[in-house]
Amino acid sequence: MARKATQKHGKGHSKKQHSAKVILVKGKRPLDQIQKGVLNNVPIEGIENLPANGKFACLKCDVYFKDYNTLQQHIKTKGHKKRLKEFDTKQHTTKDAEIAGGLY
Repeated sequence: MARKATQKHGKGHSKKQHSAKVILVKGKRPLDQIQKGVLNNVPIEGIENLPANGKFACLKCDVYFKDYNTLQQHIKTKGHKKRLKEFDTKQHTTKDAEIAGGLY
């Protein structure tokens, strides 16, 4: 007789999807704002509302974690490595667009 499957992580969600919701909070800021904040050492607003008061953060990905182990797992991921490459590229500005369009 086959064993009945149990749903531990909510209906229609895998274990990975469920743990991602519980463990981290992703920021919604665009990459250019993150770059300005990191380069100019701008303090994080609303730090008391973040998990662990923003102690375990990947500032370049704008992600905050509950513990150190989760941060270390994030640093090893492909998404983090892609974000580092994006972070190192220079963002286009309005002036760049105008120069390309021939206004200057």
